[in-house]
Amino acid sequence: MDLPENFIFNIHATYGEAGKNWLEQLPSHLDFLSKKWNFRIIKPIPDLSYSFVALVELNSNHTVVILKTTPAGGSLIPEAHWLQCFRRGTPRVFNIDEERNAFLMERLVPGETLKSLIKAGQDEAATRILCQTILELHSEDPTPLASSSPSILSPYKHVSELAHSLTFLKGHMEEGMISKAKTLFHTLSFDRKNDVLLHGDLHHDNILKSGSTWKVIDPHGYIGDPAAESSPMIYNPLDYFPSDRALKQVIDLRLKILCEMLPFDPQRIKAWAFCWTMLSAAWDVEGFGEVLCNKVDIAKAIDVVCLAL
Repeated sequence: MDLPENFIFNIHATYGEAGKNWLEQLPSHLDFLSKKWNFRIIKPIPDLSYSFVALVELNSNHTVVILKTTPAGGSLIPEAHWLQCFRRGTPRVFNIDEERNAFLMERLVPGETLKSLIKAGQDEAATRILCQTILELHSEDPTPLASSSPSILSPYKHVSELAHSLTFLKGHMEEGMISKAKTLFHTLSFDRKNDVLLHGDLHHDNILKSGSTWKVIDPHGYIGDPAAESSPMIYNPLDYFPSDRALKQVIDLRLKILCEMLPFDPQRIKAWAFCWTMLSAAWDVEGFGEVLCNKVDIAKAIDVVCLAL
């Protein structure tokens, strides 16, 4: 099987020897799944990253769906269960094989991402669609599903557990900003009575056009303050951040729209945007040894409007 070099590198880097073995056994793994679920593989999607994702056709009715699979030990099965927790705004999940770490889900058509609007110079429109997506997700309560099967929520960390990663920023960002992010994480996570199941990585590349609506994919899945949901979008798309105006203008307009459209405390929205940008920068350092893109400048721009809670 002709797999992209970047995908092979990512699997080796993430899973080590187990990832190498999984790649060697991938043809037989896919053959097993195709027989179990009675499909034929059409083609892998372009730009595979950390999961093998392919278009497949169900032999029973010729419907084209998405197959997603990874080596064991990742977050794929919690991802599939997360998608099942919502009836609107997500693709349907048809089958899950927890032992083989794979699932089949609805194919979204036409499937273009919200980044297409950024490329067209429509950042404001994209931000408003993202807000509407959050409102739709948060209009549902996954509690009934969790109540009938408590283990469904068990794989998901509380967002407060992520704050430890900020230590990676030492020597890469100002100590005052790091200290502020740590303090805000604690403050924002202290009262948990309104916590919800979060997507946790909701940005332009993870929102796809489905007919006349938009649906979300690739959740990280966390438990936490609903005001944190819009945070990842503030520094995305990483590879196509708007450049038609000054960075601070982009950030200010995005925050203005988020605070207008979402029913959360505006200061919490801004504070979480700051924390999550700092967190993303910390993950960069952890994985690559440096802060990537323009996250330092974005964090500073948010810091200007992020008042003490």
